[in-house]
Amino acid sequence: MEAIPYEDCLQDKREDLRERWLDGSRLLVELLGGESRWKETVAQATWALRRSPGDDQLTYYLLCGLLRTGMRATAGEEFRKYERFVSADPARRPMRRIIQVMTGE
Repeated sequence: MEAIPYEDCLQDKREDLRERWLDGSRLLVELLGGESRWKETVAQATWALRRSPGDDQLTYYLLCGLLRTGMRATAGEEFRKYERFVSADPARRPMRRIIQVMTGE
C-alpha cells in the first residue's frame, strides 16, 4: 500500500472545508432572502461570491436582492459578470436564461 503524501491529505481536507463553507453560505443567503431581508442578502451574497465567483445560487439571491432594493443597474452589472464567468460552460446555460428573464435582459 502506497502512503498518501501529507500535502494531498491536506488538500482533501481543504476542499471538504471549502464545500461546507459554500453550503453554509448558500443556506444563509437563502434564509435571508426567504425572510425578505434583501439588504443583508445582498451583503452576504456579495461577500460569498468573492470566494466562489459564478455560483448559481449565490448569484440568484444577489440579483433578487438587488432588484428588490431598487438597484436595477447594479443587478445588470452583476448579471453581466455572471454571464462572462459561465459563458464557456454550456451545461450552465439554463441558469443563465432564468436570470435573463428575472433581470429583464
